[in-house]
Amino acid sequence: MAQLAKLEAAVAMKNPNKLMDFLKNNIQALPQLFPQLYKSVEIVGGGRQLATGSIISLSYYLPGTPTLMRGSVEVESMDEARKSIALNVIGGDGLKMFKSFRVKCEIDDEQPQLVKWSLEYDKASPSTPPADPYLEFYINLTAAIDVL
Repeated sequence: MAQLAKLEAAVAMKNPNKLMDFLKNNIQALPQLFPQLYKSVEIVGGGRQLATGSIISLSYYLPGTPTLMRGSVEVESMDEARKSIALNVIGGDGLKMFKSFRVKCEIDDEQPQLVKWSLEYDKASPSTPPADPYLEFYINLTAAIDVL
């Protein structure tokens, strides 16, 4: 039986466009700028910009744990006009707890100072805890980029 769940958060930023621009053009700089969050980020197959279909290999730390997590995500969609990006986890530690895991980030048209994060996931078992640490991770990332 599917254990589908969804978490959402809205984070205020001084300039939300900075987040989208950073993710598209500077994602590989995350470990140097935020070593408390990332150990490594690489666009598989090269390239410097994210685009729909890009594969990202990364190592990261979830809030509240010193354990290094590893994963791979595919950019499912990147829509500059709608100011949104959707990622699909395709490998790594996260898929040990979740059968599927999708992340979406978008700037709210009605409140353009807000960045909305949504996580949609399918728990591997009923005892799998919610993905709250992952949502906290993205909230922390947003706050860190906001002060750059």
